[in-house]
Amino acid sequence: MKISHFLLPAVAFASKNGPEQDVTTAFKKKGLELFFTGDERKNTVISPYSIIGSLYMVAAGAGGESREEIFESLNLPQYFTSDKILEPFESYHQISKSLQANSTSKGVRGDPSYELRITNGMFYQEGLRDGINGEEIDPGTFDVLSNDFIGDMANVKALDFMRDASDATEVINKWAEKSTNGKIEELFADDLDADTKVVLASALYVKAQWKNPFVIFTEEKRKSLEFESMFYNYKNSGFESRSDIEWIYQEESILTTSFNHAVDVYELPMSIKKSNGGEPTQMLTVQIWVGDDPDEDISSTVINKYPTIRKQLKRKKLKFIMPKVKLSFKEDIKWRLEKIGIEQIFQEGTADFSPLLGQNSRAFVSKVNHAVEFEIDENGIEGAAVTASVLTSRSMSQPKLVAINRPFYFVVTNRCWDGKTHCPFENIPLFIGRVNDPNETNE
Repeated sequence: MKISHFLLPAVAFASKNGPEQDVTTAFKKKGLELFFTGDERKNTVISPYSIIGSLYMVAAGAGGESREEIFESLNLPQYFTSDKILEPFESYHQISKSLQANSTSKGVRGDPSYELRITNGMFYQEGLRDGINGEEIDPGTFDVLSNDFIGDMANVKALDFMRDASDATEVINKWAEKSTNGKIEELFADDLDADTKVVLASALYVKAQWKNPFVIFTEEKRKSLEFESMFYNYKNSGFESRSDIEWIYQEESILTTSFNHAVDVYELPMSIKKSNGGEPTQMLTVQIWVGDDPDEDISSTVINKYPTIRKQLKRKKLKFIMPKVKLSFKEDIKWRLEKIGIEQIFQEGTADFSPLLGQNSRAFVSKVNHAVEFEIDENGIEGAAVTASVLTSRSMSQPKLVAINRPFYFVVTNRCWDGKTHCPFENIPLFIGRVNDPNETNE
């Protein structure tokens, strides 16, 4: 991998882990921080993998303090040296490759497969490769973004934002729709600015079936289990009968644990991807985190316990009931990134994108649009996310009955092993969501 403008002071930092482990830790810690900056009483879903993947692309095009700030915010300062600067990018590429490899094949026991696609794209102003008003795309940085982050040159397009911003925006929206299997039809509701120079985007699409199928929770089953169709309503501060909620049910051995009898965690296994071509075996899972008291904030427990949750889980036979869920999310997440310490790239006149656009560039990131569509039903999950950074310049006992009938968090993550050895890059949060009302989509 070659890249220009990556010469840095040879400052030494100690790291106990390899780059893949450090990048995985960044996904876990910063993914949770990004999520928990929002409204606790609102349905929310984000994709840390899509957001941080987009940040790596922005970092590849940034220079000096702008790039250093991104590395610092992701807890990767030890790689901000001339000899290590590329290692996080290479690790992100390897993790993405492993998650996707042969993901449409059957699992090791003939389980239904899962589909997982990561698609990165770059859209730039026509003429920038030859130079416009003192700004010119650096060939070395262009090659790194094209070859090492994107791969398929069909996802690299020259567009004319200056003369036809509407058409350019439509092209990007169509790309997002195609990259998410039609789930996200409109990444940008309004036309991008005519001063847009580059848009760096990362899309993630996941569809997976449960390893142990759920069934629709029928009225007959409800009566046999003496289950009241109640769900906690924040607006009225209490449990209410909800005939409008569709419930799903399974009776299986489920990995679970409890913290101080106040927060319960359940991990539901999904499809297995068979190891092939030297890649490790992957399994997707959905973790459900639910507090005993709906009015108690359990975010600190999730943040503190999630990175090592796998060590706590024990298998129990359960009768498990949860609601079907359909969530939508779309916003400019600049403020979330600022909360985790990324600020300079958003400041006109201070941001440094000289590695991408040359020393005369005054480009800065004007917006970071993030859109997500996510569903949980009796068949499994389907989720899609796109993050686009816009660079602008102006110039074992009797089964216990468990009912998820109060607000809960969920995390779509992965288990990964090579033979009997667990991979360093597992339990990566692909999606994180909060459900306060199963019938509220936030549309």
